[in-house]
Amino acid sequence: MSAYYKSIDGLRAIAVVGVILYHCGLATFSGGYTGVDVFFVISGYLIVSGIARDIDANSFSLKSYLVRRVRRIVPVLIGMLFVVSFASVFILLPEDLDFYGLSLLGASAFIPNVIFNKAFSYFTSSNSPVIHLWSIGVEVQFYVGISVFLVCLSKLKLLNRTLFLVVLLSLISFVSNIVLIENHQNPVFYYTPFRFWEFGLGAIVGLGMLPALRLKILENVLSFLGVILVLAPIFIYDTTWLFPGFAALAPCLGTAIILYCIESDAVLVRALRQPVLTLVGKASYSIYIWHWPIIFFYEYSLDRAMAANDIAILLVAIFAVGFASWYLIENPFYQQKNRPNSKPLIFGCLGSFAVLLLVGGIFVHFKGFPERLPPAALAVIDEAEYVEPSGCPENAPDIRERSRTDSYCVIGDQNVSPSWALWGDSHARALSGPFSEMLLQNKESALLLGLHGCPALLDINVTHYLSGLCQTHNQNAYQRLLAQPGIRNVIMSSRYSLYLYDTATGGLAGQRKTINLMDGEGSRLTEQERIALFRKAYQETMEKVVSLGKNIYVMTPMPEAEFNIPEVLSRTFWRGGRDSDIKIRETDYLRLNEVVLEAMDAVAKKYPGKIHWISPHDAFCKDGACDVMADGHILYRDSNHPSSFAAHILLAPIARELQSPN
Repeated sequence: MSAYYKSIDGLRAIAVVGVILYHCGLATFSGGYTGVDVFFVISGYLIVSGIARDIDANSFSLKSYLVRRVRRIVPVLIGMLFVVSFASVFILLPEDLDFYGLSLLGASAFIPNVIFNKAFSYFTSSNSPVIHLWSIGVEVQFYVGISVFLVCLSKLKLLNRTLFLVVLLSLISFVSNIVLIENHQNPVFYYTPFRFWEFGLGAIVGLGMLPALRLKILENVLSFLGVILVLAPIFIYDTTWLFPGFAALAPCLGTAIILYCIESDAVLVRALRQPVLTLVGKASYSIYIWHWPIIFFYEYSLDRAMAANDIAILLVAIFAVGFASWYLIENPFYQQKNRPNSKPLIFGCLGSFAVLLLVGGIFVHFKGFPERLPPAALAVIDEAEYVEPSGCPENAPDIRERSRTDSYCVIGDQNVSPSWALWGDSHARALSGPFSEMLLQNKESALLLGLHGCPALLDINVTHYLSGLCQTHNQNAYQRLLAQPGIRNVIMSSRYSLYLYDTATGGLAGQRKTINLMDGEGSRLTEQERIALFRKAYQETMEKVVSLGKNIYVMTPMPEAEFNIPEVLSRTFWRGGRDSDIKIRETDYLRLNEVVLEAMDAVAKKYPGKIHWISPHDAFCKDGACDVMADGHILYRDSNHPSSFAAHILLAPIARELQSPN
C-alpha cells in the first residue's frame, strides 16, 4: 500500500474511533460524532477526483463504478442487517421492533436518512439499532448522484467546468445549511443536499484547485492545523452544539487541509501511516457498520447505566467483530471488483434486499408482535404512551410559536378567566393534562406557560434555543403574571439539573447531554459558571414572582433514573421479574439535585410562608429508594417525566386547594 493510502486510512481510523467512543457515551469524546463528517470529506476527495480522472482518460464505466461501490458497501451491510433482524425479534420491545421494521425498509432502499429525519433527532434519541446507517444513506446517495452528474457533464462536453460547479453547489449547500439549521436541524443534519458541501470540500482538494505544496515548513504547519481542527471538536463539542452548521466547518476544513498535505512528508502526516492506525482505517467501514448494533443491544439489555467495564467489553467486541467482518466479508467481495461477470453479485444483493424488505414490512404490519410479551409488560407500555389531554396542542412548532408571540394556551374551564398559571419546561407540561382536569372539575382555568427545554428562570438562555426563544418565553410568562392580577396562584416546575452539568444529562451517567444553561447574552459557560448562574437566576426569579403577591407552588425535583423506566419495567416483566427489582437510589437523587435543592431551600427560608413545596421525593421515596410503580401504575413516562398517574398524586395538594372555599 502506498504512503498516500496509508495516510488516508490513518485519518479514517481517527474518524471511526471518535464515533465509537462517542456512541459508547464517554464524556471526554462528546464530539466524536464529527468523525462522520471526516468520512464525508474523504469520500468527496477520492470519489470526485477519481471519476473525473477516469472520464478525462476515457476509461470510466458507470456500470463498473457502481458495481465496485456495491462490492465495497453491500455485502457487509446485508450481513449486519440479517443478524440484527434476527436478534431484534428476541430483544426489542414491540414499539422498537415496529420502528426497526421501518428502519429496515429505509436501509434496504438506501434512504434511512429520510426515515430518521421524520422520526427523531440523532442527538436526543437512539431507539434503533441501525440509526448509524443514516450516514451510509447519505454516502450512497452522493456516490450515485455525483457519478451521474459527472457523466452528464462529460456528455455535454462540460467536464472542464466540474471544479466551478462543485464550488458553486458547495456554496449553495453550505449557505442553505447555515440559514435553515436553527429551525430545521433534522433535515439539515440528515439530508444529502445539506451535506454536499462537506463532500465538496474534499472534491475541491482532489480536483487540484489548490497549488502544490513546495515548502516543508508549510507542509508541517498546515498538517498540524488540520489535525488540530479534526481532533479538537471530538473533545470540545457535545450534543448541545447546533450541528452541522458553522460547527461542522472545523472538522471538515481540518480534513480537507490534511488531504491537501496527504502526499507530503510532514511529521503528522507520517504519523497517520502508523501500522495500527492504517489497519483500523482499512477495516473502518466494517467496524463502523457493526459498532452501533453491538452498543445498542448491549445497552438495551442493561437495567442500569454503562460502567467502565461495560465499555471495555464493548470495545473488544466491536473491534473483534469489525475485523472479522472486514477479513471474511468485505475483503473477499471487494477484491473481486474487476471481475467481468457481476450478475451473481447483483442478483444475490437484490434477492437479499427483497427478503429484508419483506421482513421489515412484516415487523411494521404486525406492529412489532406485541403478543410476544406478557400482559403486565404490555400494560406498562400502554400506560407510558398515554398522555392525559390538556386541551392545548402538543406539537413542538405550535408550542414554540405560542411562547414567541405571547399567545399562551388556557387549560381547564375555557369559560372563566385564568386564576392559575403553570410555568416551566416539559416537566410543567407533563402536569398540564391532570391539572386541566382538576381545573375543569372546579370551574377554574390556568395559563399554560410551558416550553420544553426551557426552565422557569428569567434572563437566561439555553443551547436548545440559540435564537433566544427561552429568554423571550420567560419574559413573556413573567409579564403575563404581572399584567393579570386575576392569576392568584402559580405552579412552577422545571428539571433544573438538566441544564447544569457537563458530563451527561443532569449529571447522571448513561444519559446524553442535550441542553446547557447560557447567560442572557447567549454565551457558553463552564459547569461551575452554569451553577453560579442558576443560583443567581433562581433567586432573582423567585424574588420577582414573590413580589407579585401570588401563591407560589414549587415542584421540587422529580427523582430520575439512568434509563427509560417503562422500557426497563417492560423487559423486566418480559423476563419474569417484578417491579420491585427496579428502583431509583435516593443517594443519586440527592447528589443530582444538591445544588437545586440548596437554592430552593435558601429562597424558601428568605420568604417563609410565601412558597409552598410539592415534593415528589416525599411522595415516592422511602428507605433509601424511590419507587417507579405504585398501586399497579407506572410513575414515569420515560426516565424523568411523571406519568399521568404520578401527576395526579403530586397535584393532590392543588386539588385540595381548588376544592377549598375561597
